[in-house]
Amino acid sequence: MKWSFLVLIFCLCFPFWVEADTLTLSRAETIALANHPKIKAGVLQEQVGETQVKETHAAELPFVSGNLTGVDAEAGSRISAGGLNNPLIFSRYANGLSLNQLITDFGHTHDLVQSSVFHQKALQTDLEFTRLEVLFQADDAYFSVLRTQALLEVAKETVAERQSVLDQVNALAKSKLKSGLDLSFAEVNLAQSKLFLVQAQNDLDAAYMTLSTALGYSELQRFSLVDEMPYTKPPGNLGDLTALAFQTREDLTTLLLERASAEWYAKAQGAQSLPRIDLAGALGESPYHAPGLSNSYSVIGINVDIPIFNGNLFSEEEKEAQLKVGIEDQNVQNLKNQIAHDVGVAWLDVETAYQNLALTQKLRRQAAEALDLAQARYNLGLSSIVELSHAQLNLTQAEIDKTNAKYAYEVKVLSLDYQVGVKK
Repeated sequence: MKWSFLVLIFCLCFPFWVEADTLTLSRAETIALANHPKIKAGVLQEQVGETQVKETHAAELPFVSGNLTGVDAEAGSRISAGGLNNPLIFSRYANGLSLNQLITDFGHTHDLVQSSVFHQKALQTDLEFTRLEVLFQADDAYFSVLRTQALLEVAKETVAERQSVLDQVNALAKSKLKSGLDLSFAEVNLAQSKLFLVQAQNDLDAAYMTLSTALGYSELQRFSLVDEMPYTKPPGNLGDLTALAFQTREDLTTLLLERASAEWYAKAQGAQSLPRIDLAGALGESPYHAPGLSNSYSVIGINVDIPIFNGNLFSEEEKEAQLKVGIEDQNVQNLKNQIAHDVGVAWLDVETAYQNLALTQKLRRQAAEALDLAQARYNLGLSSIVELSHAQLNLTQAEIDKTNAKYAYEVKVLSLDYQVGVKK
């Protein structure tokens, strides 16, 4: 009874263990989005942008501070050095509040706030582009593992088939029906297939390392991948895809927002030469003071700061900001050119990969038929081991090409979606 209970628990839990080790494409994407350091850094950078907006906006809000002041002055003394005035100092203690409020600087601070707002929006869109980039890298690594797994199976089958041929030739050579040359060729072919197997295993290990990094892990992780083939459609019209990319690419949106931020900053720099009007006030009480002074105080006033000359600092800063707007314009145009190029290349790659699907399948069938014929001719003594070896090599290469074409098409479609900026 006890063992039956344990077996029941094992059967109930086993599916969860299998699921925990099984990785689907959607689960891989979820892990990458939750785990990748680039996304975590992007989230923090977006929060930095939000903080910068609040920092800039703080200049438009009242600034209130509390003051506690105690002075013990020498009777009849005045501050005589370090200034043009000659103020009298009284011994006193007072506490109070002081206020400073910007009334207007004719758009300077407002424009700085707008600049920081657009910069923060740019950080948001940059985070979205980072997410898209991380998803593409995870998908690419996922299909790379599937491809190398399939190639490893091809390598294993090749070793098994060539071992079978070697066994056959060896038996025939012992019966003096085949020469030692045939045996040597068969041994060489088997050795080559084993080299292919070793390389395929190495490529699979490297693919798992790449997948682990793409999912945000610092150590090698191994999963049982589900062979999903979500794409079966050929690419659309190149012109439509390029136009769509100009609308959806988050990195282009980021540059456009950075350009708007630079433009607002240039306006703010131009407003520096305009007057600034501030309201200032203070109030408090002084329980201890010199004779003749009041026990409380209050004052309010307006200050107008009019820039007259500062060595052309403001005009040069405005000029610098305008030049940076021009730089952003060129960056936007350069990215548009790059997007058009990348979408075009990706579209051509998908077209070629789509055609290769049918061609490699046909090539594999022909190579298999050729091997069957070569094997039959060799068994009948109508051909040499060279013809059989060549047919084996052709079939192995056809299997490799078919496997590469299968997964290359998926990756190329993913790449085209990434270049267009298609969101999942």
